[in-house]
Amino acid sequence: MRYTTFGHRTGLRVSEYALGTANFGTGWGAGAEPDEARRMIDRFAEAGGTFLDSADGYQSRSSAHAASPSSTATSAPSTSS
Repeated sequence: MRYTTFGHRTGLRVSEYALGTANFGTGWGAGAEPDEARRMIDRFAEAGGTFLDSADGYQSRSSAHAASPSSTATSAPSTSS
């Protein structure tokens, strides 16, 4: 995985790929169930991904809950150097 700086002044390094979470949850009548969403996040983190696109408006807020650190089994690796 390649990383880049997020913004000009933040100092945050994130993966060049982001995982969109708009379809995590079933608040809109379709989407990934919580267990499936967690597996996708875990797989993304295992590949070195650190950048999640999430908003509380996705899936009537269930997307943001599925993407929260407390709901995942693993956390993304540190990209600081």
